[in-house]
Amino acid sequence: MTPLFDTAILPSGSLAVLPTRPRLPVRLDAAGALRLALLGATACRLTSLARVLDTVNCFTGAAWNPPQEVVLAALQAETAAATILATESWVRSIPFFYTLTPAGAAAFKTLMRLPLPCPASPAAPSIAEVKFCLLDFVDSGDAMTAVADLSDFYLAYRDRVAMLRPDCPGDRPLLDRLHAERIALAEGRLVTLGEFAPTRNPAPH
Repeated sequence: MTPLFDTAILPSGSLAVLPTRPRLPVRLDAAGALRLALLGATACRLTSLARVLDTVNCFTGAAWNPPQEVVLAALQAETAAATILATESWVRSIPFFYTLTPAGAAAFKTLMRLPLPCPASPAAPSIAEVKFCLLDFVDSGDAMTAVADLSDFYLAYRDRVAMLRPDCPGDRPLLDRLHAERIALAEGRLVTLGEFAPTRNPAPH
């Protein structure tokens, strides 16, 4: 994962720890997926911290659930990079609201264009879920590119599981059932992607 903090030597000679400016990976890795989840969570509305955390947890799913401190550090990095704006709240119980900036919308667009990792990567299914959940925020110009990437991923994922299935021990019926469910999930995603048409929801801007 991309480091969340950089260090700098101040003129006084002391060492400062600063949030790192997010860097762009070649493929959508776990750090990029977390950035994408944060940008998607703050799109189109002022969002409280509690809602940001809940939304990110929903995007990343049960299989890959980044610790809260990691999500908070990533959010701090995004606000430092001016991709997410923290606005002081008028509600005492909610100190800040967070919303996407134009720079954040551009980063979102770039991240959604990145190809997914190889299905054999441990985090790949969860990374694909983040991208899948945010398809309705993609403008029509990029929607089919994202759909094609997701379709290629789920085809490769389904074929990989199907290839491994015959090698499973024959006396493990629940293991075989698990493989069947994974194949069915991938095929369900492919059906959804095949039916997908860009909605009228505005892309983040």
